[in-house]
Amino acid sequence: MDEIRIFLIFFIAYIYGSIHPTAIITKKIIGVDLNKIGSKKLGLSNFTTFMGKKWSLILLPYELLIKGTIPMIIFQKYNFEISIIITTSLIIIIGHCWSIFNNFNGGRGILTGSGMLLIIAPKILFISLLLVIIGKYILRIKDSAILILFVLILLPVWSLIFQSQYEILLFSILFPLVTILKRVSSNSLIKINKKSSFKKVLINRFIFDRDIRNRNKWKNQ
Repeated sequence: MDEIRIFLIFFIAYIYGSIHPTAIITKKIIGVDLNKIGSKKLGLSNFTTFMGKKWSLILLPYELLIKGTIPMIIFQKYNFEISIIITTSLIIIIGHCWSIFNNFNGGRGILTGSGMLLIIAPKILFISLLLVIIGKYILRIKDSAILILFVLILLPVWSLIFQSQYEILLFSILFPLVTILKRVSSNSLIKINKKSSFKKVLINRFIFDRDIRNRNKWKNQ
């Protein structure tokens, strides 16, 4: 495949990943900018907080299947090289996290990445979902951010256990890294005051995906 075609694929992938219906719908219907309210994320959680859970029936399939799974199916159908598939997948996630249409703000890419794993590494996705179910319903871990972080960190471990292809192992490493980088950088600058330090905020963002530990205070501030 020539370089121009590869560049075009990567460019389209970034634009494709940058499209956030959550931002569009909230602005059009209730006149709200998700970048400025609640958790300040463009993800499904912040979206349903203001639009209601019924909207998740529309957005969840989009993030998971249309943005994540369908591109993988298309790439495999047309026999793209695995290296191109993995690179394009990561670029879609990067576009989702740093959208050119939303001042380089975005979501975390969890659903999109999960949709990709459904095709390229279904066993890893299955185990990850199983861990989420155990954590949420058996161990009663209420903070989903902690649970998701734990699951993300384990992705490379499952890749090694299942002896996945090198490219899939690379995806299982880079996908969590991109997501964690987005957590730490967030959609806003770190605000320092008497109650918080730069280091403390970074740790909170890494573990809890927010600037402070208290979830309700963060959503309502």
